[in-house]
Amino acid sequence: MSSTIRFPPSYLFKFLLSDKEIRELEDGLDEYGALRYTIQEAEVGLTRIPTKARVEFELRKLKFVTVDVTDVGGAIEKLGEADFGVKEEMGRKRKAGGGKKERRSTLNDDGNEVIELSSDEDETESEEEEEEKGEMARKKLKSADGKSCPAPIGSGYGRNNVKVPDNVNVQNTFKVLKIDWYFDSIKEGMLLPIDKYLIYQGRRGTEPPKSLPSDLLTRAAADSGGSSNHKYSPHYRQQQSIKPLTRPTLLTESTSEHDDPSHFPPLPEYLKTIYSCERPTPLTSPNDPFIKQLKTIKLKRLLDGDPIGVRAYSTSIASIAAYPYSLRSPNEIIRLPGCDQKIANLLHQFLNTGATDEVLDFEQNPRMQVLKTFYNIWGVADITAREFHDQRNWKDLDDIVVEGWNDLKPVQKVGVKYYEELNSTIPRSEVEAIGSIILSEAREIDPGYQMVIVGGYRRGKAESGDVDIMLTHPDESRTLGFLPELTWRLEEQGWITNVLLESMKNSERGQWAVDLGWKKDQARKTGFDSLDKALVVWQDIHFQAEEEKEKEGGERKKLKNPNPHRRVDIIITPWKTAGTAIIGWSGGTTFQRDLRKYCKKKKNWRFDSSGIRERGTGEWVDLERGVEVEALADGDIKRGGKENGDVEGRIEQDMIEMLRKKEMAVFKGIGLEWREPWERCTG
Repeated sequence: MSSTIRFPPSYLFKFLLSDKEIRELEDGLDEYGALRYTIQEAEVGLTRIPTKARVEFELRKLKFVTVDVTDVGGAIEKLGEADFGVKEEMGRKRKAGGGKKERRSTLNDDGNEVIELSSDEDETESEEEEEEKGEMARKKLKSADGKSCPAPIGSGYGRNNVKVPDNVNVQNTFKVLKIDWYFDSIKEGMLLPIDKYLIYQGRRGTEPPKSLPSDLLTRAAADSGGSSNHKYSPHYRQQQSIKPLTRPTLLTESTSEHDDPSHFPPLPEYLKTIYSCERPTPLTSPNDPFIKQLKTIKLKRLLDGDPIGVRAYSTSIASIAAYPYSLRSPNEIIRLPGCDQKIANLLHQFLNTGATDEVLDFEQNPRMQVLKTFYNIWGVADITAREFHDQRNWKDLDDIVVEGWNDLKPVQKVGVKYYEELNSTIPRSEVEAIGSIILSEAREIDPGYQMVIVGGYRRGKAESGDVDIMLTHPDESRTLGFLPELTWRLEEQGWITNVLLESMKNSERGQWAVDLGWKKDQARKTGFDSLDKALVVWQDIHFQAEEEKEKEGGERKKLKNPNPHRRVDIIITPWKTAGTAIIGWSGGTTFQRDLRKYCKKKKNWRFDSSGIRERGTGEWVDLERGVEVEALADGDIKRGGKENGDVEGRIEQDMIEMLRKKEMAVFKGIGLEWREPWERCTG
């Protein structure tokens, strides 16, 4: 896509769009850096909705409050050409049915009145018309100053002389455009004028308080120009609590030193980059309590089916996790990449109350809690969780077992059967024990296998959700097609109770880095990599109990193993790309995402755990070549001999050191400063 077009921050209305169109449009807007996942962050809305009335309905659904100024700009243009008074001109336009300037009153979902205002310049009339059909009451809006000032006839009194009242200022407005504007602008290679595409234009505003019937007189007084100060009511407070982004006082100036930029800690240089792979991000942060709130909101976005929101919160979380100081002010957090006013408002809430409204709402929402339970089933993604609840009306695990067991995939059945065990965390000592057993069995096949425990364990987590074991061998032929033999041995001995997935994609390609064509066909199906891997259920076969006990009739029954079942991934990588593979399985999710973005933007490379390729030519980029030669030349790899003592131990240590150097070589080749695994904890 052309980088010369700079689309404004844009929100996509999904109504009337197919899932395919939504994905394509979101990807396209994201490429231009224009996509916004919440309407509050956008300047423009793109839609296929043909009518203004429906657009206004969608805005109300989104709780996005605007004052309709769609026709103000047109009215001002007309004034520039007028040979008669402004008042007469605007009256003629109303009679002609064009450029209506009305205040429309509708009933919202709660049965309360919501008034949307549009203004005419310098108009004095104030009258009401009521229509029998509906819930709509149309009113002409009184001008801001209440004065009538017709222009002198023939004076040429035009646009530059007309003062637009503040309450209808068309600057800083939200515009809803036909989606054709986006496509036509791309076709022309430039941003086109919006006039013929404009459906609705609204000035951002704050929503009036909800009123009870007993408040009618008060509301009427307010409508006629009385005080606009909101009196306290539980309805207004509740409404504001679910709209933190529209609170006007969150970022006001304060005399507190915490709000004074001169008192902010210096922003580290590494936080001036948008790529989290360029920053050191430690396992713990002074802002962990706030990060926990954001992670919960990110989960809510995921369960809501909002992938753009998930990515946005992931970016914010990664930035905050890399910030080495305690955040004390919303204005302080605004400096961080990926942290906008939305995040600042959430921080403001958190600093004042120790929580955020959205997290509290999430924790009290029954639907969300059911979706969370279903999402935590191994093998159930967010889409399936919503299907279980919204379409099948299942409310708990028992419903799944009773009503849908036969429809579940094998991995989902295991996830339900061992739900509590698979969702319990695994201490480091147990992770190490599992890795030791897998390596021992691999070396029964060939003693040259080397192992690295990757995932959260390598980043320093005290407890992990699963275990990721990576195996490699200096002899490339020993990793080709090796995985099934290993899993069979472990299964025969009882360590593996279920093999849920066994992918041999890398061996099928001859252990070469995944090529561009294959990746395109297999997009989003293999996660962050395309290595040989097995996803298995693991259970320790040793437990403190008698193996068997007598049953009635003289039969003997084997006792049930009480040890918890664990999720284990076994990954195989060829030696030539072992450094790339280790990187691909060691960083946090956002680190991995940004690493791929960095390689694409800075190098025109495509990073995959199986290897790196040049996007232009498709050639494999070998960044690990020569590491072994350098190690030999430096004496890092010592050959056997009586004087060397424990030869096998030395060689193994040398191999481990060589794998580390291969990983460092990839960082250097990409152009990144080396970061230890425990500095890649982006979440």
